[in-house]
Amino acid sequence: MGEEIDEVIDAVWLACAIDGEGGVELDKDNRRPSVLLPEVIVHNTCIEFIEEACRIMQTKIEAKPRSVAYYKEEWKTGYFTRTRKQRKIKEILELTLPFMIVKKKQAELLLEWVNIRINLHNGKSHLERETEIYYELKELNKRGRNLNAGKRK
Repeated sequence: MGEEIDEVIDAVWLACAIDGEGGVELDKDNRRPSVLLPEVIVHNTCIEFIEEACRIMQTKIEAKPRSVAYYKEEWKTGYFTRTRKQRKIKEILELTLPFMIVKKKQAELLLEWVNIRINLHNGKSHLERETEIYYELKELNKRGRNLNAGKRK
């Protein structure tokens, strides 16, 4: 019973980490634009936070390079962990989805995309739906403020 409780605690913790400090994404490969790369990622400047995410996700720590043009010298080093492996993403999203709030829709869409990719049979293409998912995720993950937020109709 203790192990089951620990698994639930880990799932809730990781869901909160992804919701607040991470991302559920599907991006085009810069070198091969026709290839889509799924990704679940957690960012933070606290290395202990990222170590905990790594433990649960079974991934490695990566540091954001300081050479990136938009970094300011006084900023802390940023760390992240991520996976782009479809089966690992499926495992993580199935574990965390019941506890997600902020990125729940993104998680549902990426899980659908991963399931399509994993379950391709006889070369049957689902390109139309995969493309729809890409654009839906792109819209959901768009940065910037919503100029219509708070306006009355």
